[in-house]
Order: sequence, then structure tokens, then C-alpha cells
Amino acid sequence: MPITLTNLLGATRGQIITIMRSGPRTVKELAEALDLTHNAVRTHLAALESDGLIVACGTRAGSRKPHTVYELTEEAQRMLSQFYVPVLTTLLTI
Repeated sequence: MPITLTNLLGATRGQIITIMRSGPRTVKELAEALDLTHNAVRTHLAALESDGLIVACGTRAGSRKPHTVYELTEEAQRMLSQFYVPVLTTLLTI
């Protein structure tokens, strides 16, 4: 299924993307922000990575082992910027 604004809004993956727009995040950070298990977040991240929307970009030190950090891809940033005009148009016509 192609990625559209409609199928991202309100969905957990859309929430992940929204959070990640402000900067790279770890699984732990996303799980805490969304009140999900780490495994649930990993499942969503795997799908987003498969869709080419996120990429692992490094690690952060953890208490026991390093945590992988994920960020939005350039393609995701470009795609998200294309949604501004339709969203604003819809808001202004309501």
C-alpha cells in the first residue's frame, strides 16, 4: 500500500514519525513516549525501515548495552513536506 497522509494520521507509525520529526530516537524513548512495549515499537520501526522512512543512524550508551538510534530518512522528510499544502488547504476550507 502506498504511504499517504490518510494512512499515517492517528496510526502508531504516524505517531512515531511525528515524534521523530523533532530528532532521532531510541526504541526506549519511543516506547516511553507512546506507552508501548519495546517489542511493539521494534515491530513498527521494522515496517517503517522497510518502507524507507527511517534508518538506524548510530548508538547511544545504555546502562547495559548501547541503544540503536533511528532517524527519518531524507525521503521521509521530503514526503512529509509535501503533505503541508493539502492539510493547510483542508483546514482553511473547514
